Amino acid sequence: MLAAIPDMDRRLSYGSLKCVLQKFKANFRFRLAERLPEIRCAEKAVPLYIDKFTFAEEGFKLNNTEYQLGVICQVRDGPAQKTFIGQAQYGGHPRDIDRFGYEIRSFTELTPGDIFVQDYNPQMDADDDLEFETTEESLLIQQNRLIALEKEKIELEHAPEEVENIPENPMELDLSEEDLIGIEPEEEDDLMDPDQVERGRDQVLSRKEQLEKINISIIYAKTLLAYIEFDLERNRRKRDNLPSLFDFFIQFTKTSPDGTVYIERFNYDKSLMAARKYLICKLLGNRKPVMKIKSLGFWARPGGGLVISLPEGIKLDVQNFGTSGNLSDVLERVEPVLEYPNRPFNLLTSDSLRLEDAQNPKVQNAEVLVLSDNWDVDYIALCREVQNKNIVIFLGQEMQPLEYGLLVEDLIETKGTVGTFYEITQTGEDKTKEAMRFIAAHFENVVMRERFRLAEGLPKIQWADKAVPLFISKLTICEEGHKLNDTDYRLGVICHTCNGYAPKTIICGNQYGHLRDIDRFRFEKRLFPEFTPGDIFVQDFNPQRGVDDDLELAITEASFMMEHDRLTALEKFTKVFSDGTVHIERFNYDKSLMEAWRYLICKTLGNRKSINKIESLGFQAQKHDGLVVCLPEGIKLNVRNFATSGNLSEVLQRVEPMLESPNRPFGRLTSDGLRLEDAHNPKV
Repeated sequence: MLAAIPDMDRRLSYGSLKCVLQKFKANFRFRLAERLPEIRCAEKAVPLYIDKFTFAEEGFKLNNTEYQLGVICQVRDGPAQKTFIGQAQYGGHPRDIDRFGYEIRSFTELTPGDIFVQDYNPQMDADDDLEFETTEESLLIQQNRLIALEKEKIELEHAPEEVENIPENPMELDLSEEDLIGIEPEEEDDLMDPDQVERGRDQVLSRKEQLEKINISIIYAKTLLAYIEFDLERNRRKRDNLPSLFDFFIQFTKTSPDGTVYIERFNYDKSLMAARKYLICKLLGNRKPVMKIKSLGFWARPGGGLVISLPEGIKLDVQNFGTSGNLSDVLERVEPVLEYPNRPFNLLTSDSLRLEDAQNPKVQNAEVLVLSDNWDVDYIALCREVQNKNIVIFLGQEMQPLEYGLLVEDLIETKGTVGTFYEITQTGEDKTKEAMRFIAAHFENVVMRERFRLAEGLPKIQWADKAVPLFISKLTICEEGHKLNDTDYRLGVICHTCNGYAPKTIICGNQYGHLRDIDRFRFEKRLFPEFTPGDIFVQDFNPQRGVDDDLELAITEASFMMEHDRLTALEKFTKVFSDGTVHIERFNYDKSLMEAWRYLICKTLGNRKSINKIESLGFQAQKHDGLVVCLPEGIKLNVRNFATSGNLSEVLQRVEPMLESPNRPFGRLTSDGLRLEDAHNPKV
């Protein structure tokens, strides 16, 4: 057992150490290098793989570990106001502050490696003189309010017992004798309604309850007054250039994924920007291998500024990128740090994208374009401008329901191909349903096959497609498949020999797929499986056309002797569009063709709440072949013209439950099996 324990005194080689470090996550490597300075050289030589790297004004988040730097203000004499205490709890002020505790809304000089993202909004800068006047006015108002509250408390404490139960708001129940004189009898009854009396009692407070409310108001007023006085003193010292009230520190806070918080404080002798640059360079600087980052983000607050301080000469391999600020400008500034500046981003996110950014190649080439928290852009105009097929919109300005219809029209006309999607977040179920109704209304004029293709390529709009009536010119169902307008849908069985020679009958059948179910030896099954709700029996197979298996085997013995037990089968789905385009899919032959037909028909026509309108519907079978039409259970069709094979009267009876207007005569009725007795059928 002891022989199996490694030599504790034996050191890892440099190469082995690098291999071990590759297995560690980024934040653990930083901690390890900090505790063991001897391995820093090896740690810097191993590539970093970062899942998510997000920069903000407060600091940055690397994977699930947060690094924050902020300024802490400590009052030299007297208690600190809650504003400053609260900032200390959350890592300190995220912006530099002057010696009087006011924010500095500007940046120090940029250095190599810095990326300017967004400047401060100048409209949010404070006017010192105006702020001093406003604070003095607020002080006077709050002092008067506190005096009035304390006076009210004293009066209530010394008031006689009979005023104990007075209304909280006396004006609400103060009805003088003159008021009661003018009340009609009916109105007097209403006034004495028990419910109204009960509500009046609820408004009456005891002396104790009133004192409690007043005490709470006094505490709040004193707190607010202390803050105003403190703020006024800061303003006065700044105006008169007097000594500061504060001592300052920079606080570094690191929060691990498990909630562990590490805090360190330093003298505030450099700007926060310089402190952040030092921290970033300590973690990421002097690395020769390119760092791979799945998602990189630069996010500023609204109206706030942001500069990202990176080590000079750093190279990053970035898959997804998100940023605040002017998108085109930031993309240009970030380009020097990218290892592959010409490679499109998988995901590009912006909270400030403008119409002119749509012409930027990096925007156009992004696989998915995400608009986040964007309040100023016209989404309709933007989606027309950008070439991206995949767009996600969330937060920000919500689109109106009518705009969704316009968006769908543009999508169909310009980008309506498989793989296109717009994902838009809408708050509230009612708004979502209203938007979907507008989308649905714009589908009414779209050709059927385009609707099916669009719903198949964009699963998120299938609800809208199902809610809009289908207008079908011609639907013909036969043994080979069905034809919807000018598009053919076919299902057939394909036989593959395991090896060797394939008989000609199989080769010919495989060209289009065998129209009927077959057994494992490739012989046709001339019967139907069990019917299910929605199935319409049209015509049975002619039993005289059945095949004697022994005779068939004898006739084709030369061809089948070696092959009949070595066949595997696949189902083949073929869709032929009106322009000649052919789409083919193959599946394992683990269900009957009839089940496969039912699935296909239900996929296109099932779960539709509205009635499907069909100009011409036909069920056509070959003379000696069988046909069962598989329709979705409960489907309703508005059919103008009808044609069928089989026993006409029986088929008309079976088809009646699916007709929206079963008693309405057909405009045209066609049959290839009409008999004399059918002449008495009312529908004929």
